[in-house]
Amino acid sequence: MADEKESDWQKMSIPLQIQFGQKINEILDKYEASFQKMEKGLEEIKEGYKNVAKKTPENDDWKNWKIVVIDGSNSEVTERNGISVFCISSVGIEVDVKTEKIIDECYMSDVVTIDEDVEDIDSFIGLKRTDLERKMVKEACKHNPDLIIIDGPFFLPNRVIAIGKDTEELENIQMNTLETKYKKIPIISIVKRSTSKFFYSKDKVEGKLIPKVTDKLLMSVLLGPKTFSYLDRTSVMRKYTYRGYFDTDPGEKQAENWLNDKWSLIIQEFIDAFDTPTYFIRSTDTADAFKIEVPDHCEDKLNAILSFLVNWCNPDTGLPYAFDLVDQISMVPSGFSKEFSEELEAGLIDRFDNPERVKLISRFFSPLNPQAVYKEE
Repeated sequence: MADEKESDWQKMSIPLQIQFGQKINEILDKYEASFQKMEKGLEEIKEGYKNVAKKTPENDDWKNWKIVVIDGSNSEVTERNGISVFCISSVGIEVDVKTEKIIDECYMSDVVTIDEDVEDIDSFIGLKRTDLERKMVKEACKHNPDLIIIDGPFFLPNRVIAIGKDTEELENIQMNTLETKYKKIPIISIVKRSTSKFFYSKDKVEGKLIPKVTDKLLMSVLLGPKTFSYLDRTSVMRKYTYRGYFDTDPGEKQAENWLNDKWSLIIQEFIDAFDTPTYFIRSTDTADAFKIEVPDHCEDKLNAILSFLVNWCNPDTGLPYAFDLVDQISMVPSGFSKEFSEELEAGLIDRFDNPERVKLISRFFSPLNPQAVYKEE
């Protein structure tokens, strides 16, 4: 009989396994009470939100569509003494919905070297990935598809905007995004991992009772299969941007200072420029609701888009079939940047015969945390 694979739990030392086991009961006690409170709150608001769900319209226009689905990926950052590296990709696939066959594929990639301090590396990666994905949108437009679907938000999270302010990437993203609006490009975005709490923020300020849950969870509870709901996100963002993003209730002076801050102005500029109608939609009974952004210029296609999303989908995830494929082929393995860095080091060593310079190169590419190398192997 083959040996059973050791779980991550078993890989830890015995004292830590025992301690974490005890922590489970502590957390269960905490969440048992909070879950009951959340359940009660959801039941109480169901009556007020009973008209939220609307049945998706019947429309067959999408059955002859050719669509392009775009997704991106990135490796983990590999940190070296002299440089940090991560690799990003963006892939677009064109699909004939009727035959469910791939017509064309397009691949883009980039390597980002970081040789200066970056406070928020995740936001920095998000900025670079979004820039590459917007370039892929421009490439997709050459194929004149009936619909382009981006995996991820059209709006940028505020933390990404903040780290990208005054950068060429942010200007490119703004320009390329606005171009889709002015040229009336048929494009929507699907946000699978939405963590917004706009309903909570709005209702909290207006004095209504609503559990502190994400919009995604709330809509997954309130929406049935093949139903959708409009989310007036932009008006909520304009009124409650501070509370919605930071989940705090600032004092009057604090709010005033923040609203005059350059960061806040950049966020508001994005909101005003990309005033994109937003919806939550639930395709199947087994899948959660997800958020979609549909620009105003695509309103004439809205019924067909909604019908397409709930009918041409994976019943388990509720997402369009092509999403699974583009997710696989766009993937950059998390550890790839480590191998890429090793290739850089080897290539640089090959260019020099000077032993002292080779030593410097080796030190330059030495891992910031030497223990991490042995953990990866």
